[in-house]
Amino acid sequence: DGEYLASAAMDGTLQIRQMTGLVACTPSLEDDGENDDNDDAKQDRGSLKNKAFPPPQGLPLSSPSSSSLSPSTTTRMLTGMAEINWLSWHPKGYFLAVGDIDGNIWLWDARKGECVSILPGSAGSTTGGWSSDGRFLIGGYANGEVLVWSPRSVQILHRFSNAVGAGKRPSLLHFGFAMDEVTCLRCHNGENVFLVGSKNGNVFLCNANTGDVLGRMPSHNGSVELLDFVDEGCNVVATGGTDGIAR
Repeated sequence: DGEYLASAAMDGTLQIRQMTGLVACTPSLEDDGENDDNDDAKQDRGSLKNKAFPPPQGLPLSSPSSSSLSPSTTTRMLTGMAEINWLSWHPKGYFLAVGDIDGNIWLWDARKGECVSILPGSAGSTTGGWSSDGRFLIGGYANGEVLVWSPRSVQILHRFSNAVGAGKRPSLLHFGFAMDEVTCLRCHNGENVFLVGSKNGNVFLCNANTGDVLGRMPSHNGSVELLDFVDEGCNVVATGGTDGIAR
């Protein structure tokens, strides 16, 4: 609901601020001071200068010099983690998941500033997120693994792995689940499914409830950097990679 703001850094520190409110600013386009022989361009800039844009609904309008955020009432500095790669708020609560390069996912209670639990992985935690209902926490790792965790029991419920073994689910074999370092992960907003992309260009659609791979998307000729669901029914997805291609 916007009550808390979190930021993390490579030094392993996490800051959680409790915000008193937001104030919208009035954008303006100022002359850059450079000489411009194009009178039309000057006129265009002049017409936009100090032009007020409507604020977001429900927020008061301030002057351009005002701060866009009111002072925070509480700031907590949380330490003890290694270099932080990602963080994700629980969809229905005040809990924050934070992944670091040592492979740990830290669960923090933002209201108390306390670490609730630590979920240890076998390699650096590169990306992660919560399922839509908040029952599962999904983490991607530098060794290509994707783990579905139960935050309550601190147990691994499902493992998506490159390893070949008797316990490997048939769907992983069927779709040829193979990941290099996991680079990005996107959970659906309404269903407990997620997209996961890797440094080797592979993209898979997975089910957090069952631990199955539901499909394999067209691969990229480079690292996958962006993933998203386009519709509510998981029928259309978008992917983007370092090969300069968006699908």
